[in-house]
Amino acid sequence: MIDKYQFFKLTEVPEPPQSHYVGIVYCFDDADGDANILAVKDRDRFRDVTNFKLPGGSEEKIYEQYMDYENSLFKVLDKLEFPRKTQAIIYKNERKRKTLLESYTNNKAAIFMLRTMVMQSLEKIGFYPLDMEPIVVHYIEKDSHTQYFLEVKNMIGKDGEAVSFPFPDEKYKPLDTDVVESRIPLPLIEFDKLIHSHRKAAEKFNLLRPKTK
Repeated sequence: MIDKYQFFKLTEVPEPPQSHYVGIVYCFDDADGDANILAVKDRDRFRDVTNFKLPGGSEEKIYEQYMDYENSLFKVLDKLEFPRKTQAIIYKNERKRKTLLESYTNNKAAIFMLRTMVMQSLEKIGFYPLDMEPIVVHYIEKDSHTQYFLEVKNMIGKDGEAVSFPFPDEKYKPLDTDVVESRIPLPLIEFDKLIHSHRKAAEKFNLLRPKTK
C-alpha cells in the first residue's frame, strides 16, 4: 500500500486512467539562503482569471512515440533559439533517458510523464530538465485524470549552463501563450499562494524535503 505521506519513485505511482498533468517542483536557495520554488502565472482556460501555479501542463498524445516526441522537442528548442551546442547536450541526455526507460516495460505512463515534464518545462519556463528519474512529490487522482508533481533538481538554460537561481528575464517570452508571467521565485513558506492542488504538492514538499539549514 502506498503511503501518501512520502515521496515516490516513478514506478510506484498509479498509471492515469485516461489522461495526466505534470507539475514541476524546482527548489533553489535565494541570496539569503532561503528556499524558493519556481512558479508561473497563466490564464485560466475556463474562467476569466489568472492562476498562480507551478510550471507544468497536460499530456500530448504525440509524445507516446519516441521519434514524434524527439521531433517535437527539437522544434521547440529551435523556437527558443537554443544553440546547436546546447541541443547536442540535450540530444545526448534524451538518448540516455530513452535507454534507461526501456526497462519500464510495465509502466509506460512513467515514460509519458517524463516527456510531458520536458516539453512543459521548455514551453513554460524555457529550461530543460536533465533529471533521469525524478521523484514524484505528490499525485492527485481524479475520475479520468491524474496530476503528478515531479521534483526537478537539475536544469540547463539555452546557454547549456546549469540553472542555479532563475531570475525573471524580460527578454524571455514563453512559447505557451497562456503564461502571462514566468520564472517567478516564490518563497517555499508561501506555498499557500498557489492554486489548491499545486499548494498541496508544495506543502508536502516543504514538509518532507531534506533541510539544509
